[in-house]
Amino acid sequence: MPPIAHRARPDGVSATSAIPDRTRWLLLIHQLPPKPDYFRVKVGRRLQRVGAVAIKNSVYALPHGDDAQEDLQWIVREIVEGGGEAWVCEASFLEGLTNDGVVALFREARDRDYAALIDEASRIASEVEGSTPGGRTAPPTGELTRLRRRLAEVAAIDFFGAPAGPAAEAAIARAEAAVREVARRRMPRPDEAAPGMGAASRDLASLRGYVWVTRRDVHVDRIASAWLIRRFVDPTATFEFVPAAGYSPEPGEVRFDMFEAEFTHEGDRCTFETLVGRLGTDDPALGALGEIVHDVDCKDAKFGRVEAGGLAALIDGIAAAHADDAARIERGGQVRNRGVTTRMRWVTRRHIRVNRTATAWLIRRFVDPEATFEFVEPDAVADVERRTGAVGFDAPGARYPHKDAAGRCSFEALVEEHRADDPALRGLALIVRSADFPESLGLTPEGAGVRAISQGFPLVATDDHETLDRASFLYDALYASLEARLSQAETGD
Repeated sequence: MPPIAHRARPDGVSATSAIPDRTRWLLLIHQLPPKPDYFRVKVGRRLQRVGAVAIKNSVYALPHGDDAQEDLQWIVREIVEGGGEAWVCEASFLEGLTNDGVVALFREARDRDYAALIDEASRIASEVEGSTPGGRTAPPTGELTRLRRRLAEVAAIDFFGAPAGPAAEAAIARAEAAVREVARRRMPRPDEAAPGMGAASRDLASLRGYVWVTRRDVHVDRIASAWLIRRFVDPTATFEFVPAAGYSPEPGEVRFDMFEAEFTHEGDRCTFETLVGRLGTDDPALGALGEIVHDVDCKDAKFGRVEAGGLAALIDGIAAAHADDAARIERGGQVRNRGVTTRMRWVTRRHIRVNRTATAWLIRRFVDPEATFEFVEPDAVADVERRTGAVGFDAPGARYPHKDAAGRCSFEALVEEHRADDPALRGLALIVRSADFPESLGLTPEGAGVRAISQGFPLVATDDHETLDRASFLYDALYASLEARLSQAETGD
């Protein structure tokens, strides 16, 4: 996995620059009651969770910002309700402890967090790489997913770019790669068939002209398998949908993803993975897609694919919008290296500005070229999601909120989920964050300009759809500029 985006630096300070004297800090000063003991532990954990560091007994610091102030105000409330006293104040360091000294405390704290992740990821990678054919093929359920989630949490409070961050990312990527490699080695060869399966299961090429039969109410594994069949086995394949139990196949039919089917789950592999194994292909895109489908279908987080959430949302939307199984398969759409795209409904708040405009552009450009958008009142987004199966973003209760638990805006979350390997998009995500979050305005030189332009779009557009159409040129140009900049950096031109 490529490096994840770190949280914005305060006051526009880069991770490697010296900290200017004007940097302001927020201090929380507290006096806790002596009892109960667990209350002191609880407050300490809350402060750690928001990234605060202790600069003295009972004095904690955070870089100045609206989010930091809100975090500390909630902690003050908890302390007071628990019988203690607490205050939040602004501060600058003039003598003694310097701004650079405070920044060093933040980096040391995050380096300790990263070191713990490195140790755990290294242990997993060594264990998996040393596994035998009969041994463990993957870490315990959810272990890699938990590490990846913890890395995102640490990165969200890594305000000043702790040096160990890239090493933690690399360690987790190594563990993920080790798990994928073991799974690939143990995938059955195309000439292997599961016990009781006939020759049909060993030679997919011989199945052109067959009718493919599966259970009714198709979902992710069957939709993905149907796409695979039409794409790689028989472009004119037809499908029949039958009850889950008691069906006897007719001549010229082949079953998939159902009891006693010719192609179905094998061991811990879903049907899509079984079909990929029978194809005998080394296509890395199909392998990656198989991992995503597996994580959604089997719900065991075996591969810890971050794209699984996006695919699950798309498939849920298809199922909600189409009761007919044939329509679901047709809407299954086009499978790419990073997931599935289909004509899907997306919903967000009206009067789109920076993040909503950029997110909608990203969806149409890289996730779902035929996406449709609905713009509603803020409190209606979650209801539209629930009633129609649309995917909500940048709204309270939406699948992709304005700011998620890792501190990411919806644009950043979708980039990480669908196109994390695109450095130009990762750069654009920083610009969007800079333009959208007032406390991050100095993060990139382009942020202020994008913010000003975005505020003007509604003044020259008649509605949100026109705003999106006009804004697409802006983000197309920014993306092209970032690609050109990266290309020049690589070639030295």
